[in-house]
Amino acid sequence: MASGVFGTHGILSIVTYTLPGIATDLAFWALKRDETGKIRMFTGGVAANICGTLLSNLIFFRLPLVPLMLGLCAAALSGGLGGLLAWKIGAVIKKNVRI
Repeated sequence: MASGVFGTHGILSIVTYTLPGIATDLAFWALKRDETGKIRMFTGGVAANICGTLLSNLIFFRLPLVPLMLGLCAAALSGGLGGLLAWKIGAVIKKNVRI
């Protein structure tokens, strides 16, 4: 850290991995009235990926605005699609597994 380079994320992994989880929880809390859960899962994925991408940029990469915005858009898309995939997998498991 003395040279301004973190190498592996080290102790900063606590921040870059914990805050996206908190962002997901906040998105779930804000949308707790969602009947099917589909919108919650989509929004939670978007929130986690945007938060993680933004933190990684602020802490490690320090990209200029345009590449950062492109990265955030890609993060939102992949997070939303991942959330929908998680919702679908959960629905299939709920339908087929008897507990």
